[in-house]
Amino acid sequence: MRVLLLGSSGFIGQSIANSSPNNIHVTGTYKSRESSARGDDKIQVDFLNTEIDWSKLIEGFECIIVAARANSTDPKTRTNLSRNACTSFENLLSAIDSSSDSKHLLVVNGSLSYGDRGEDLVNSDSKLNPSGFAKSYAIAEAPFREYQSSGGKIAIIRAPWVLGNGSWYQQMYDSMDHIPLLSGGNQWMSIVSLEDLSDYIWDCVINQSTGVLHPKLTYRCRQKEFASIVAGITQKKIRNYGFFRFLGWDKQMKESVVASIRLNDGKGDVSENLESKGNLTQYLQKIHSDF
Repeated sequence: MRVLLLGSSGFIGQSIANSSPNNIHVTGTYKSRESSARGDDKIQVDFLNTEIDWSKLIEGFECIIVAARANSTDPKTRTNLSRNACTSFENLLSAIDSSSDSKHLLVVNGSLSYGDRGEDLVNSDSKLNPSGFAKSYAIAEAPFREYQSSGGKIAIIRAPWVLGNGSWYQQMYDSMDHIPLLSGGNQWMSIVSLEDLSDYIWDCVINQSTGVLHPKLTYRCRQKEFASIVAGITQKKIRNYGFFRFLGWDKQMKESVVASIRLNDGKGDVSENLESKGNLTQYLQKIHSDF
C-alpha cells in the first residue's frame, strides 16, 4: 500500500512514519523542516497553500493521512491559518472525489472538539462544542466533518492528551521546578501514549476504518492524580495554579489545559484501573530516563 502522510515532520507525524508496517510505502510531506523520521520518500509541501494541485499530489496513493495542523503562538493567527487550511482541505477532498481510484482518508484531530464536558463520558457521537485550541482547529476540520457525515471514506481520530518525548509534558511538567495543579485539578485527563496512538492509526489504515474514532487510552484520571504521579517520579513539589497564575496565558491555552474530557475508548473502565495506572507510571519513568 502507498500512503501519503501530510505533516511527517510533526510530533505525531514522525511517530506515524517511524512505526509504519514493512509492507506500506510512506511518502511524508514537510513544510520547512525536513522530517528525521523513517520513511520511503519525503517531499516539501506547504499544505496551507490554497494553490496546491492536489490531484497531482495524491495520484497513485491508496491512503492519505492528515497529521498536519495549522498552529501558531496566538489565537488570532491560529484562526487565520485554520481558515487557509479549511480552503486547502476542501480542495483536497474535491481532488479525492474526482480521482479515478478509491482513496481512504484518515485525519488526526484533537478531543478538544468536544469542549469541556465535566463528568460526562464522551462518546464518538457526542455533540461538538470546541474549546481551547479547537476553537481555531475546528475551522480547518470542518470539511472533513462534512465529508464524514455525507458518507465519505474517512476516519476522523480524536486524539486526547498525547504523551511522549517532546510533547506538552516537557513544557508543562518537566521544564519547571514544580508540578502544576491546574484550577484544583478535578478535570479529567484522557491520555494516550504516542506509540499506542501511532499503532492505532496504522490499524485503522490496514482495516480501512471509517467514522469518528477514539484510540485506546493508556490512562484516564483527574489532573490532580496525574500531577501526583509526576511528583512521585520527579520528587518535585505540587503548586496550585489559581486565577492569578493564568493571567498571562493565551486564552485558548488556558481553556485547553483545564477542559475536562473523559473520553470513551470503548474499553469500559479499563483505562482507570491500577494496571493502566502502572503502565502510565512506567511510561513516564521511561520518558524521564530518555531525558
